[in-house]
Formats: sequence, C-alpha cells, structure tokens
Amino acid sequence: MPFQIIQALSLLYLVLVVILLPLGLLFWILRLRKFNLLKQNLATQGWMYESYRRRFCVLEPAVMMRKVLSVLLTDLYPLQPLAQAGVNLTFSGVYLFVVVLGRPYRPAKWRVCGKVLPLDLHNIFEALATLCVCCLQVVPILKETDLYHEYMGISLVVVISCTLLLWVIMLAGMSKEVQLEEEMDCTEPVVPKPKKKREKFVFWHRNKVGEGVTAVELTVRERALTTF
Repeated sequence: MPFQIIQALSLLYLVLVVILLPLGLLFWILRLRKFNLLKQNLATQGWMYESYRRRFCVLEPAVMMRKVLSVLLTDLYPLQPLAQAGVNLTFSGVYLFVVVLGRPYRPAKWRVCGKVLPLDLHNIFEALATLCVCCLQVVPILKETDLYHEYMGISLVVVISCTLLLWVIMLAGMSKEVQLEEEMDCTEPVVPKPKKKREKFVFWHRNKVGEGVTAVELTVRERALTTF
C-alpha cells in the first residue's frame, strides 16, 4: 500500500513537471511574442526566454522537457542499457543539431580594447557540452556491441578539456561583458503611434497657396452648388 501511494504521488509529480509546466511556459512565451511583449516584460519574465533569440524564445520548455525525460529514462523507468543509451543519444543529437544550425542563444558582447565585440560563446559552449554528453552516451552502445577500444577515451578527454577551458574563459571574461540594448531599455513603456485621421472632402475647402484647381474639383463644386 505505501508503495502504491508513492507511485501515485510520483505519477502526479510527473504529470505536473513533465507535461503541464513546459506546456504552460510554452503557451505563456508564445502569448508574449504574439503581442510583442517579450522586450517590455524582459525584467520580470525574461528568465524564460532572455538567453535566446526571438525565433527560439520557446526553446527553454523544450530543453526542460528533454532533461526531465532523460532523468525518467535513467532512474524512474529504466529500459535496457542499449535502448536507454540509444533514446538519450537521440535526444542529445537532435538538440546538438538545433544548436549548431540554429544558434539559438544570443551572442555576448564584450568590451575589448575600447570596442564592443559580439562573441558567439554561448552557442559554442552549449555545442561542446552537448557533444560531451553525446560521447558519454555513445560509450555504452559501443560496449554493448563490443566495438569499444581504450584509445577512444582520448577523444572524450579532449572534448571535455576544451569545454572546461571555454568555461573558465567565459567566467574570466564576465567583467568585460556589456549589457545588451534589449536589457537596457526593457522597462521603457511602449507608446502607441497615433492614428492618422482620414480627412473628409468638403467642397468649400480652399486649396493651399500655389496649388492649382483641377477640372475634377471644379466639376464637383459645381454639382454641389447646384444641388444645394
């Protein structure tokens, strides 16, 4: 009986975290984008999308769902080692494909020698980190198929070393990072543009100085005067 209660509570937590929470974040971000409120609400709700470009503003719920599904396949509902590694590798490979081709993260702006340079460090770091995860997930597949050799671990060490080196560089360069323009003016209210009123035609309206009166205007004025 206690085990069934724990299983029911874990199922409820699974529904809330894996299904409802990402879908709620996805709906809210799409709503902000539809009404052009991403920039205006950046200070209060930007934690959901501020790291990404506008067209990839909904990527955070997808990343969250990917991480939770990986944990579920690893701990709560474990599969066979080969199937488990294959599914996780598929998730990581699709995400790596999106990061490399789409470059969803906004570039960081560093002030170097008095110049502000846009550096695409976030996408490079995310690609290297995801590549490390892919290499770790490939190892069980190679061991299950008896294709793993000891020298293959060298490539994994090299990728992890490059990732850690880039991480240290990013930490050391945080003092040189410049605040983005979108973050500086995110609190400014959006002033709606005044709509131009359409002027109605009045036959006794005089033309401006220097303008000639066309034959069409004379005809309209004559008709108006005769019907008055």
